[in-house]
Amino acid sequence: AEDGIRDIGVTGVQTCALPILRDITSAELTLLYDRLRVTAGLSPTSIRHVHAMLRRMFNWGLNRGLVRDNPANGAEAPSVVQHAPQVPETETIRKHLEILEQSGDVLSVAVMLDLTYGLRRSEIAGLRWCHLDMERGRMSIREGVTRVPGVGLRVTQTKTGHQGFADFVLPDEVLGRLRSHREHQEKLCADAGVDFPTNGYVLWSDPLTGAGLRPDSLTQALRRHCDNHPELPRVPFKQFRAFVYSSLRELG
Repeated sequence: AEDGIRDIGVTGVQTCALPILRDITSAELTLLYDRLRVTAGLSPTSIRHVHAMLRRMFNWGLNRGLVRDNPANGAEAPSVVQHAPQVPETETIRKHLEILEQSGDVLSVAVMLDLTYGLRRSEIAGLRWCHLDMERGRMSIREGVTRVPGVGLRVTQTKTGHQGFADFVLPDEVLGRLRSHREHQEKLCADAGVDFPTNGYVLWSDPLTGAGLRPDSLTQALRRHCDNHPELPRVPFKQFRAFVYSSLRELG
């Protein structure tokens, strides 16, 4: 709605789109969700994302007097069944980690951070060298990154905002791995004849700019790793996070 108003002005929106929006009912939105489920094959989670987007859109128009009510409030979106997280076996984690450590690529660093701290993908991808104090052995989590279609990477807060801010101690093993990773990046920059971006991302996609990775690219890299090792149970990033929390609960 905001983009449309910027493009054609409030008058244009009122004469073109608003009469249609004002006539939409809650029942019609419910039927839309049913069609998305049956015809388009969308999952309940995806449909609830559509529902949330429509509700925000109508609220935006309602607060500005452009529509009379918000039909999304009365629409029925499918429920999402919450399944208990699957926790991989310790031996499975150990074998995956051994293989990844031999590769020495950015995925091994991402998995190491995930298994040590239970970070989200966006937080791992959003980690910059300025968030690390290598002398004191400390790491701060203050932001994440998301990919916006048509825009690219966008820096955000953590998923839970300020409640997601955290400061961690870097154990010697993790600190040593990060130092080796940084030395590798510094060598790539020296070979390319550019200065090392001290504010660049720990997991970068381009040594010339220090630009970060898309969180989805970590998922894709882990999927390729699992495809290359079908002898091991597949482990997505969410299960690494569940493994950390399960281990912490066992330790009290």
